Amino acid sequence: MIATSNFNTLPWGPAFFGGPNTLQWLDVLSGSLPNGWSDDVAFWLDQLSRNTEAAGVLPHVAADGSTTWYGVATTDRASRSLLEDLNGFVGATYSEFSGRPHLPDATDPQGVVLVAAFAAPLYRIHATSVSDIRTIRRAFHLYQQLIERRPSAARLSPRSVGALRSRFDRALLAGDHARAQSLYDEILASGRLSWDNRLYLRVRLHAGLGQWPLIAMDTQLLREAGNFPLPVEVRADIIEALYRTFAEPHEAAVDATKALTAFSSAGAGCMVPLFSTRQGISRPRVIKAFLLHALLKPPPQPDEIASLCDLLPMGSPQDAAFTSALRELAATIVGPPPLTGTPNVSEPDADAAFEDFDYDRAIDLYAAQPSTPKAVRRMLHCAKMIRSEPAVRTALGAYDALTPPPQDQTPALRATLEELRALLESFSAAPSSSSDTSAAAAPVPDDWLSWCRSVAQGMPKAVASRVLDERHAAWSCEPYRSPTDAQQLADQLGNAAFASADVVHRAFPYLYETFVGDHDTANPAWKPIYANLLTALAMSEGRSAEDLELARTLASVMLDAGLDTSEYDAMIRDLRDILDKEAALSTLDWALDLAEVLLLNRATLPDARLGIVVAVLDIARARAHRLAARHIKALRMLCDDLGIDVPDYLTAPEAPDGSDEIKSELDGRTIAIYTLAESAGQRAVRLLRDMAPTATVTLNNDLVCTDRLASLARQAELFVFAWRSSKHAAYYCVKNHRPEKLPLLLPRGKGTASIIQALLEA
Repeated sequence: MIATSNFNTLPWGPAFFGGPNTLQWLDVLSGSLPNGWSDDVAFWLDQLSRNTEAAGVLPHVAADGSTTWYGVATTDRASRSLLEDLNGFVGATYSEFSGRPHLPDATDPQGVVLVAAFAAPLYRIHATSVSDIRTIRRAFHLYQQLIERRPSAARLSPRSVGALRSRFDRALLAGDHARAQSLYDEILASGRLSWDNRLYLRVRLHAGLGQWPLIAMDTQLLREAGNFPLPVEVRADIIEALYRTFAEPHEAAVDATKALTAFSSAGAGCMVPLFSTRQGISRPRVIKAFLLHALLKPPPQPDEIASLCDLLPMGSPQDAAFTSALRELAATIVGPPPLTGTPNVSEPDADAAFEDFDYDRAIDLYAAQPSTPKAVRRMLHCAKMIRSEPAVRTALGAYDALTPPPQDQTPALRATLEELRALLESFSAAPSSSSDTSAAAAPVPDDWLSWCRSVAQGMPKAVASRVLDERHAAWSCEPYRSPTDAQQLADQLGNAAFASADVVHRAFPYLYETFVGDHDTANPAWKPIYANLLTALAMSEGRSAEDLELARTLASVMLDAGLDTSEYDAMIRDLRDILDKEAALSTLDWALDLAEVLLLNRATLPDARLGIVVAVLDIARARAHRLAARHIKALRMLCDDLGIDVPDYLTAPEAPDGSDEIKSELDGRTIAIYTLAESAGQRAVRLLRDMAPTATVTLNNDLVCTDRLASLARQAELFVFAWRSSKHAAYYCVKNHRPEKLPLLLPRGKGTASIIQALLEA
C-alpha cells in the first residue's frame, strides 16, 4: 500500500487535482477516486515524491469524461527517458500525441500548473473516445509494471576508480577546474589509492589544468617523485613542468643559452633521479628538457646529446628556430661528433652511469660487455625503473644467460624478477589463450598508428586498453606532421572507432591531448584527425558536460585549420547529431557557445550553419517558459547577427525576462573579462552593458603579465578568466595578483554564453 502522506511534499498537487479536474486532491489523499483512478494516480505521485530523478503521467478527467494525461519529469534526463517510453507505449495511434513538448496557454490551467512546477519539458496525451481512454489506461498499467520491474538506477556503491578517473581526465581536457577538483577529491576519498598513486594523481591534476609551476616549484613533490619508478605519463608531466616553467620563457627570443642558464639556476641539473630514464617519452618539451639536463652533466656525453638532438621537433617556424639554437649550443659545449667506430666500454663507465642514476645509459653499457652477477643485478634495477619492453627483455635475458645460474636469490631479487616477468608478459599484444601463432608473434603497438590499426583488426579490448594505458604517454604526434601520414592515422582511427567504439572512447582523452590540447594553434594537416575525434564523440553512447565542451573546442580548432565544403558538411552533421541528442535547458548555454563558434568563423556552407542555429532556436522554443534573460538576449543577438527574424517567443511581452534581477546583481559593479577569443569577449561586453548599463566592463587579452592586467586582477570586483583561450603567463599573473576575498571566475567554455553564465552564478 502506498503511503499518501508522502504526497504532501508535492505543493502543486492541490492545484492540479482541483478546478476543472474531476479527480480532486482530497479524494487522492483518501484513496477514493472514482473508476479505479486511485491506484493509477497514487503510483505516479509516489514516484515523483520519492525519487530525485523521476517521471510521471498525471491524468486530468474533464466533466464530459474526456481524459488528458500530462507527462512530467524532475530532470531533463528523466524527461528524455519518459519521451521514449510514451512513444513506445502510446504513440500517436490512440491520441493526438506528437512527441513534441507541450506549451500550455490560458485555456489549459492544469498544464500551466505543471509547467511552473517542473523544469523539464511537459508532454500531453489527449483522448476523447471511451475506447481510446480504456486502451491508453491499459497501456499505462503495463508501463507501471515495467517500472516496478526495472532495476533501480541509483548507485548502490561508490563509483569505481576507473570510472572516476575517466571523468577526471575529461574534466581536465575541458578545463573544468571545479569538476576536476571534485572528482580528484572523490578519488582520494575512496581510500583505494596508495601513497605514491596519490602523488601521481596530484601531478596529473596540476598538469591537466596547466598549473605547471605548482609542480615545478614544489620541491617536496619533486624529491618524493624521484624515489619511485614513475609511470611514463607522470614522469612526462613532471619533466614538462620543469621545462615550461624555467626554460620555455626564453624560446620566444630564440635564446638557448639563457634557457640552459635558467634550467641550471632552477636546480634542474641536480634533479638526477627524475632524469634517470626517458622511458621512450617523445613529447617535444620533454626531449628539450632532457637535452638541457644532458648538457649540464659533468662531463656531457656526446652520444647521448647527439641522439637527443636528433629527436628535437621541427614543427612550426618557432620550433625550428629554437631547435637550431639548441643544436648549435650542444655543438659548442660537446664539440665535434665522435669518430665513427665502436667505443671502448668499461665496467667503471657503466658503474658511473648507474651511480649517477642514468639508467638508460647504464643498461646499454652493461649489455655491451660480458655479464657479471653485479652487472646483471644492476641491469635488473635499471629495467625496473625504465619499464620499457627492450630494457626488460635485455635485463631478463642477461639474468637467464648467467653461468652458472644464480642459486642464492634474496627476497628483494625474487620480487624484482617476479615484477619484471609479469611486466614482460603484459607486453604481449596477443591473448595467451590464442592459438594463432602469427598473432602471438605480432609486435606490440608502439605508436598511435600501429595501435589504431591493431584495434581495427580486432585486438582484444582488454589488451588494447592495457597497451594504451602503459604506452600512450610515449607516443608522439611528430610522425604525423605531413598530410599523408595524418590521413593514414585518421583512416585507421576511424576504422578502430567502428570496430571497437568503447576502446576508442577510452583513448579519446589521450588522443585529444596529443593532437589538440598540447598545441596553441590548429595544424591543417591534422584536419582528418580532428574530424574523426569529433565523430567519435558523436558516436558515443553517453556524453558528459565535459564531452560537449570538447566537441565545441574541436569545432573551433577545425574551423581555425580551414575546411573545404565536404569537410565543413561532415563537421556540421556530427555537431547536429550531438545537438539533437543533447537538447535540454541545461545544455542551452553550450549550444549558444557552439552556434557562436560557427557564426564567428567563415562558413563554406552557410545553409548548413543556419541549420545549426535553427536547431538551437528550436531547443529554446520548446523551453521558452524556462528561458533566462541572458538566454533571450543571446538568442536575439544570434538572430540579428545572421539577419533572420527574431521568433515571436523571444519578442512577446509575456516572455520571461528577469532583467531587473540581473541589473540588481551586476549594476554598478566593476567586471573584467579576459579572453583571447576577442569577438566572443566583445559580444559578452555588449550583452552586459545592455543588461546592466551602470556596470563597468573591461576586456583584456594581454599575452603576458602587464601592469594593466595585474591592476585589473587587483581591482575588479568580478573577474572572468576564459582560460580555454588563454596563455599560462596571463593566468598566473591574474592568480598571483587577485586578492583572496575576490573570486576568479573560470567559465566552462570560452563563448559569450559561458562568460555570462559564470558571472551570474558568482
